[in-house]
Amino acid sequence: MNRRPFLAAGVALLAGCGSSTGDDTTPPDTATPTPGDVQVVGTDTSDATATPTETPTPTPTPSSTPTPTSSPTPTATPVPSEVRADLGEWTTVPSPDTRLEARVARFDRTDEIPARDLRDEYRDDAPLEPPDGETWVEADVEYRNRGDDPATVSADAWTLVDLRDETSAPDRTAMERVRGTLRDEDRVGTFDGLDGRLVFATAFPTDLSFRRAPDGAGPTVRWVA
Repeated sequence: MNRRPFLAAGVALLAGCGSSTGDDTTPPDTATPTPGDVQVVGTDTSDATATPTETPTPTPTPSSTPTPTSSPTPTATPVPSEVRADLGEWTTVPSPDTRLEARVARFDRTDEIPARDLRDEYRDDAPLEPPDGETWVEADVEYRNRGDDPATVSADAWTLVDLRDETSAPDRTAMERVRGTLRDEDRVGTFDGLDGRLVFATAFPTDLSFRRAPDGAGPTVRWVA
């Protein structure tokens, strides 16, 4: 058998393979990408800086309008119902006419008023005796007018207060008969004075005081013996 044709064919085949220059292989793409063609694949963003959150601007709290505080109404000083004074002390007494002052200058206790102290029409040489079981209390009171108008005063404004805190009005019989007693509707002239006597009868002639009621509004004045 002739092997030469087969050998020639094999050599030719090997020659064809060995002469290949690799022109059919595609080289890697080494072109520099343009900025617009950059593609990031699998980028780790764990270390990326977070975009700060904008802090909201606080809303100002509207200031409340303070409620005006009303000024407290001044409390009027209460007027006492009674003013006390010592025996012989001048004290202002309420009067609608003028500024009037008064005092109890002195007082005395007696079992009878001698006839010489009685008014002429009642003088019969007999002393004036008090009601049974009682004692006469004679008090000398004085007024002075410090105002610009005359004032009217009366014995009826006075009372005697005994140790039981009970009151007695001037004794009508004694006030009528004894000289120098304070009369009803006596007048005290401007910048002038007046004195008069008050006569009371009481069964408890100790721990005495003399009270004068106001002429109109105002406190009672009480002179303590």
